[in-house]
Amino acid sequence: MSYVIADFSLRALRALSTIFTRAISIIFFSAVPKWVLVNVQFYCNCIVALSFKGRCIAYFFTLFCLLQVNNMPMMALVHPVYDCLFRLAQSDALKNEEEVDCLVLQLHRIGDQLEKMNLQLMDELFNLLRDGFLLQEDLSSMGHLLLLEILEFRAGGWTLSETAQKYYYSEVTD
Repeated sequence: MSYVIADFSLRALRALSTIFTRAISIIFFSAVPKWVLVNVQFYCNCIVALSFKGRCIAYFFTLFCLLQVNNMPMMALVHPVYDCLFRLAQSDALKNEEEVDCLVLQLHRIGDQLEKMNLQLMDELFNLLRDGFLLQEDLSSMGHLLLLEILEFRAGGWTLSETAQKYYYSEVTD
């Protein structure tokens, strides 16, 4: 079953990439046609529903960053991106350090943009992350550290103070 899901995820990503490649001149030179937005939403929703991991997530979020209309991300991608972030913020995903790391990395990359596009969903996501940080019993120490850092990052206006930067990113010496 997991092979079928992985295969479908990769095929969906390829289809999404093809749509973007063929529509790129349209996107840069005129309004985005409705068929592009419908296909983008369909494939993004399929990928998110399958709970893909690793390179697929990175590729998906990179598309979100690159595909912009009037210097803003495409609205068609906002809800699928939030769906993916909410999936990564669920209690079962927070048990996996790699998924927490992926979640935090993506929020560092696009959290500020997403918040401007839908503040209510970002508030809900960070409530979920806060609860995970406080209530998740089997969260690793690195998971706790990553969640605390992203909570502080957003609270600081999507930047860390110099003190927090030193705390989270200085090397520990023996």
